[in-house]
Amino acid sequence: MKLKLLVLGVAIPAAANAATNVTLQNFSGVSSGNPIVDNTGTPIDNSLSSWAVGTFETAFADGLSGLDTVTADQAVIDAFTQSGASGSLSINGLFNGTVESDSGNANANAPLYALVTYNAAAGVQALVFDLGRAFPTQDGAGNASVDLGRLLTTDDVAFGNTNPVAADTSTLPPPFAGFNQGITFDVGAVIPEPSTGLLSLIAGLGLLARRRR
Repeated sequence: MKLKLLVLGVAIPAAANAATNVTLQNFSGVSSGNPIVDNTGTPIDNSLSSWAVGTFETAFADGLSGLDTVTADQAVIDAFTQSGASGSLSINGLFNGTVESDSGNANANAPLYALVTYNAAAGVQALVFDLGRAFPTQDGAGNASVDLGRLLTTDDVAFGNTNPVAADTSTLPPPFAGFNQGITFDVGAVIPEPSTGLLSLIAGLGLLARRRR
């Protein structure tokens, strides 16, 4: 009996460690990144944000691109079946990390999505990335891994703004000042600031109009 108890004590921790590890990133060091920004272009607050991986029912997933990004956030969150733990943003708008997903092949072969949620002052917002692959089948020890090997971009967005937007990098640490394009939640929400050349042209036209009067 003592021997059996000892064997059980060794086996349980091994099972608990089994998982499908999913690694995702929207930045790589200070060289490149696509920060997730709010509807004014400001990188979202990392203390109010998280990301997770999981699945949707096929019919709901097929209709993601047709949902209103302003009004359907909670419906998307409710329809999402999260797999495993949530991940944190490293700093505002940026994440690069791994989460432990399902064990026991619960989602093997199911399409793999990532959901970013942001608890904004006006209410929760949701951004969905279609990772273009399925949950892998775990090995004999109950382990598997997924790593896109690249940064997430607007091309991966299944629910949210599928166009890059201007990002306000003034709220990021100086090394990330080059991350001036980002990904946001609502279609058409961020209007890029006019370029310096365009502003000069507008000012010149205004001066010309005054002279003619």
